[in-house]
Amino acid sequence: MIRLIFTVIILISAVFYSGCASLFNHSSPVPVTRVTEAVFDPVQESHYLLLQGKMEYSRGNYIEASVYFQRAIGFDFYNPEPHLWLASSYYNLGWYSMASFEFDRIVFILNSSEWRGFVFYLLGRTYEKQGKLGDAYGRYKAARAEGYSTPELEQRITEFEKKYEDDSEPGTSSVLKEGEQKKLTEFEKTHEPKEFYRTIKLKP
Repeated sequence: MIRLIFTVIILISAVFYSGCASLFNHSSPVPVTRVTEAVFDPVQESHYLLLQGKMEYSRGNYIEASVYFQRAIGFDFYNPEPHLWLASSYYNLGWYSMASFEFDRIVFILNSSEWRGFVFYLLGRTYEKQGKLGDAYGRYKAARAEGYSTPELEQRITEFEKKYEDDSEPGTSSVLKEGEQKKLTEFEKTHEPKEFYRTIKLKP
């Protein structure tokens, strides 16, 4: 009797194991979701930081704005826009030495003669704030040489002409000769200096 019961138990176990194995072998495979890492885009990151900086700038938070602009430059150095905003932030903070340094290096990034002239004009204003009147006059004349012209610029040049000889050095000019024109940056293609000047609202 005991042997019969033992035999029945073995048969039941065998049937159960066979059924489980069959179920396992025919079950649908568990779908595997493939995780793809997002590709980091430094230009996009720079654009985001630039927007954040502009928001702080519009609120008059120039120090906070300058931090964003510095970080934006780190991700996209050859985009002149964050450089311009950073220099403008320094100017409005009264940090004229830092502003003049930033304006000065922007000239070598820009390829548009009009934009370079505009930056020379801003650089002249910055030098005036530092009391470097000779340098300021030179940058104003360089701005004119690049083709940048506004009533405000002409007025400043006229005032300086009363103090300096007309043959004084016009300062560093980066006018490119014919055939040496470089490709304009996207910023230069889509923005006008006069429009940008109204936007940054430099302090008198």
